[in-house]
Amino acid sequence: MVAGERLSQDHGTMIFFETSSKTGLNIVDTIVTLARAMLTREDTEVQSSSLRIENNGMKGTSCCSASK
Repeated sequence: MVAGERLSQDHGTMIFFETSSKTGLNIVDTIVTLARAMLTREDTEVQSSSLRIENNGMKGTSCCSASK
């Protein structure tokens, strides 16, 4: 196990890629994997969020109501 991988595990990171900017090793794979993980996470957050609208019984008191 390389030092970077150990550090990744110590900090709870799920994905580890060893890359090289000099040779280009794993650069594209890393970016694609990161983008997919971000999209999956965003989709999950959007699906689990909700908008709650409550009627608090204040009929006719909005600025746009017809009862003026």
